[in-house]
Amino acid sequence: RGADAAAALATPAGAWTVHDSLAELGRLCETARVRVADSTYQRLELANGQYLVGKGKIEDVAARVIATNSDAVVFDDELTLAQQRSILAELEAHGCRGDVQVLDRTQLVLQIFSERAQTREARAQIALARAEYMLPRLTTFLTTGAGMESRSGGKGAGGGAYLRGAGESQLEMDKRLFNKRISRLKAELADLEDKRGINRNRRRNDDRLPLVCLVGYTNAGKTSLLNALSEAAEPLYADDRLFATLDPATRRVQLPSGRACRLTDTVGFIQRLPTKLVASFRATLEEVADACLLVHVVDASSPLACNQMAAVRGIVDELGCAETPQLTVYNKQDVVDEVWVDASEDPGALALSCVTREGVDALMRGIDDTLASLDEPVRCLLPFERGDLVAEIHATGAVAAVDHV
Repeated sequence: RGADAAAALATPAGAWTVHDSLAELGRLCETARVRVADSTYQRLELANGQYLVGKGKIEDVAARVIATNSDAVVFDDELTLAQQRSILAELEAHGCRGDVQVLDRTQLVLQIFSERAQTREARAQIALARAEYMLPRLTTFLTTGAGMESRSGGKGAGGGAYLRGAGESQLEMDKRLFNKRISRLKAELADLEDKRGINRNRRRNDDRLPLVCLVGYTNAGKTSLLNALSEAAEPLYADDRLFATLDPATRRVQLPSGRACRLTDTVGFIQRLPTKLVASFRATLEEVADACLLVHVVDASSPLACNQMAAVRGIVDELGCAETPQLTVYNKQDVVDEVWVDASEDPGALALSCVTREGVDALMRGIDDTLASLDEPVRCLLPFERGDLVAEIHATGAVAAVDHV
């Protein structure tokens, strides 16, 4: 951490080029306060079952670790317990220090999330994901597998310091404790999910406002956009870094037609988001499933914008929201040389900058028009004395005509 150095290793996957994946892995390392000293990759037809990459590549990585005096090797794929142990043993066989840690992408993301979580629910979600990740790897963390030594704390100290064991009986005890912790966290999250559902239903019944969700890749500017669209409310924390906010926030927004809506910010997505995190955050992401409209926020300044959009769409589909209407906005136009909008898949896509507020009014009109297109025409006959119902109709819908009889 801090001054620690790491060698990053990637294997090509999907539409992302290997250089794209390495660049993102580097940003994740920086977010976790790990300095990247070197990086490399290997193209393979199939992943090596023992080392993920070829044995010759592990020898090359060992040489890079020694040359850069690195403290860790970070893989851009999830490693099995056996792979972590085999890689560590091979690195030591080629002269690497015994305290070099072998990490994978999932460990890195879990660490970042654990540092960013603020609310009780977010902390419980991260704790559950980490416990489920570590449970099948306890033999590794208790011995030497991922560079962690249980008895002396010498080899890759950082896990062994709090997972000390005295052999197989200690391992069995640790597994029982982890299973109990997982059960307790699941019960806590189920309780929080029930309370969230009750509050969500209460809000739905009380204000009956349509829900609009902001979705997008991490660091696309969703929280900044929510602040720009809800100027009257207290600004939420926003920063130019990955996963700056993990907890959803909702604001009431007045639209140009006079109607209002609830606008919700959601956790940022990332390509190959660990499945344990998707499962843990499913209760939080239920807001997306309840939405009438999804506003897909894209970082127009990123050279990987198209790939990031595809990753977000994949997660939205996984959440069962493929049919929910979407409006795409290309944010951060203030830092690009030319205004860039890809209207090939969404003719209504908008260019926008939260900093200069250019395009914010157009987005408000776009949300207003899209919600209006989802309205069902209703003809009502109201008593003159029920002005409260008239006000509610104006707040939650669009009034086409009024007649007095």
